[in-house]
Amino acid sequence: MPTKALCQTSDQKKERYIHFQFDFIVPNGFVVTVGAFEKHLRSNPDLSKLIYNLTHELKPSTKSSVEAFEKQLTEAFLQTSLSTDLDQALSANLQRIFGSRSKSNSHNNDDDDLFAVRSSAVGEDGTELSSAGQLETYLNVPRVEIRRKIIECWASNYRREILNYRLSNAQPLNASVAVVIQKMINGSDSGVMFTNDPVKGDPSKIVINVVEGLGEALVSGQKTPEQIIVGRDIKVFSKSENCKLDEKISAELAHLGLLFEDAFGGPQDVEFAIKNDYIYILQTRSITNLDLETDWEFEHEFDTPSMCEKDLHSTANVGEVLPRPLSPLGDSLLLDPYDRGLFEMLGRSNYSRFPFYRRVRTTFLTFRQRTFLNISEIYLPNWSSIEKDRTSEYSVAGQKMFKSEHLILGKLRFGKEHERSQAYSMYKMLKIMFWDSKFVVKEVEKSIEKIKKLEEKETDDIDDQLQHVEQFLLLFFDVLISHELISMFSSFTYVLVAMFIRGSAEGDLSPEVLSDIATLYSKNPLKPISADVPKALKRLAKSIVENKHFEEFEKIESCKNAFEFLIKQNDSTGKEASRFMELHGHRGINELLLNGVSWKTDPAQIVNNLKSIIQHKDFDYQEVEEEIGKDEVIDQLKCIRPEGFKRKIFKFLTDEAYRGVFLREQLKSEVVYATGALRNQCLRLGELFENEGLLFEPKTILFATWEEINELTQIRNSRILHRIRRREKIFEKQVEQEYPLISEGSPIPKNLDKFKDIQSDIELFGTPVCEGIVSGIARVAKTLDDASKTQPGEILITKYTDIGWSPIFPIIRGLVTEIGGLLSHGSVVAREYGLPCIIAVENATDIFHTGSFFIKL
Repeated sequence: MPTKALCQTSDQKKERYIHFQFDFIVPNGFVVTVGAFEKHLRSNPDLSKLIYNLTHELKPSTKSSVEAFEKQLTEAFLQTSLSTDLDQALSANLQRIFGSRSKSNSHNNDDDDLFAVRSSAVGEDGTELSSAGQLETYLNVPRVEIRRKIIECWASNYRREILNYRLSNAQPLNASVAVVIQKMINGSDSGVMFTNDPVKGDPSKIVINVVEGLGEALVSGQKTPEQIIVGRDIKVFSKSENCKLDEKISAELAHLGLLFEDAFGGPQDVEFAIKNDYIYILQTRSITNLDLETDWEFEHEFDTPSMCEKDLHSTANVGEVLPRPLSPLGDSLLLDPYDRGLFEMLGRSNYSRFPFYRRVRTTFLTFRQRTFLNISEIYLPNWSSIEKDRTSEYSVAGQKMFKSEHLILGKLRFGKEHERSQAYSMYKMLKIMFWDSKFVVKEVEKSIEKIKKLEEKETDDIDDQLQHVEQFLLLFFDVLISHELISMFSSFTYVLVAMFIRGSAEGDLSPEVLSDIATLYSKNPLKPISADVPKALKRLAKSIVENKHFEEFEKIESCKNAFEFLIKQNDSTGKEASRFMELHGHRGINELLLNGVSWKTDPAQIVNNLKSIIQHKDFDYQEVEEEIGKDEVIDQLKCIRPEGFKRKIFKFLTDEAYRGVFLREQLKSEVVYATGALRNQCLRLGELFENEGLLFEPKTILFATWEEINELTQIRNSRILHRIRRREKIFEKQVEQEYPLISEGSPIPKNLDKFKDIQSDIELFGTPVCEGIVSGIARVAKTLDDASKTQPGEILITKYTDIGWSPIFPIIRGLVTEIGGLLSHGSVVAREYGLPCIIAVENATDIFHTGSFFIKL
């Protein structure tokens, strides 16, 4: 084989050619290069056209058609024959290298006239990708059958196994194929040698597996090999008890393995045969995926480094709004805006806030792809204020988060507050309340309008779609930072109201104070938009019954079709259904995650809850509610009876607190819309990747990082697709993990086994946010799937609630959550709905069991 032909052969064949430079035996032979394969296709235009059409039709999502694809191409190949030029070149090389046939019988089976015909596609073997063994190999082939076997090797390039492999690794389907023809060596022993332990990844050990007879029995698993382990100093470490391979041969093999490793620049997988004490090297290739990541590495690959080993990380708030692990793309796109936005808000309100960290996340952190708040960075710079007043902790977590030792650490780490710090913070918060909050809604509306205009622009070009995603991300950040500003305003007014009710700027929040706060917030006349969901569902359920649509509605199996049926009605049902989808269709399960689902995309939860409400006749709903004046609300409070000027101030603060909650929920809805728009653009990008054969389905794009997505547009990197598959499996495990409210250092999942033998005399404590006395059977639901089994009249005990849980509120009597603050979604809706609710009851879902407790709230 001439040197210039080297560039035209596949990886395995290149390596066989280089072997001739060393002092050992390689069976005589030659290569039918990829040029011959390509010329064969050009000589058979019908075959070439068929391959072109089929390879452009076959996509990762259409694997069911691979079998038909394989059958058509195999039949088409077998109907062809070698061209005259190739046939003559083949005969000439057989004559030149092996001489004429030793016998006149055309089916001569003499060992001297038998051949190995082995195929290898371009890109078949590499350090990160290998489909070795999936193309055809023929052993003991008589000379007269070589031509036929070459065509069969070419046809094997389209076997279903190799096609599925290429599809799943985003590789070109029509790779060119070389075929090597070698003298057949029927040795007494055959085997495989790895110059790096392929199981343990130990580079100090050379592993040799050997069987008697043909190596095909070893590769196919028909025989169990004997094993020899040799050190890099060519000394035998160990060998199987019945291994008959001579140690001298083992040492020679190990020496050759090291030689190949140096020649090819990495650990090698070497096939060999031994005949009459001579070593025949059949092929060598790089060991594939030797440096694969472990499950532990995948579980922790997106962990955020802590600023300090004593940092406190909490699931407060984020455990509700970001309740599931982030997908890799979600981590790439969403968390930096959350972190930057919150840090900017903290900088606005704190005179002594440290400089902005541009390369490190400091507030929103991830561990095992779960999101945590670094409450040390967020709260402890103001340790002296927290020491005096714990109100801010209740607003976010529903309970105290810091112990005295944490405050001492805060003092040591952050030092004394600047003397102007509190005055500066008060000035900034008052500015937000009296000025910024008046204009922020209009700014958000402008951003949402830009998002809607961008949504109208569709493209089929991947590069254009990448730019679209980046544009949506910038607009998402604009909306998010406005929401975080209003959230600060809402928290600030909550603190002022709590101080006023308590009667001092310092101190704790007693149960009586918390009760008064809950009473006050339950009378919000502005009606937050999130609280409208359960009410809107009851209105819709009532209209379905009144307009006699339920019988037909219930028969429709497809939830999407069922809701479309409601929208199409020309009566109050159609109006209520349209109104619901217009106001709340962008909300849904895990609504602030890229791997969430909106009700507009999948209305199954809404449809099923409507059916449940109607079946249990739980749709009685009075739209007109009794208006209670501010003075009457204030007179209901137990801890305070302000009069005169104080009463006016308190009424003003109460109005601002109501406005803060209303605006916060309104802007949260807009953040959800922006998140959903970004999600749709990412999934659209996934569709384009699927069309190009770069992904198996659109949703898998969520398990790639933004950097990996950009890399895939430049090169078909199979390692990225391998990572995606591994991440999807690890993600399923991460979804099941639970974490405590506060973790010092890196968060560690709870050990749930310790709750299995809990006795009945244990006490749990929480914070009431809506008072009332009610009894019922417990329904413990850690997930929405569990909650879907909730029966009317039950008391729901869950980890958290977000908008996705709202459809369940109309049928339950009470609510208990493990996570939640006094301003969280569950608290807002429970107060608005008059639903008795206790929050921040840690481990409630692990200690209580469905149906086993008859509890009172």
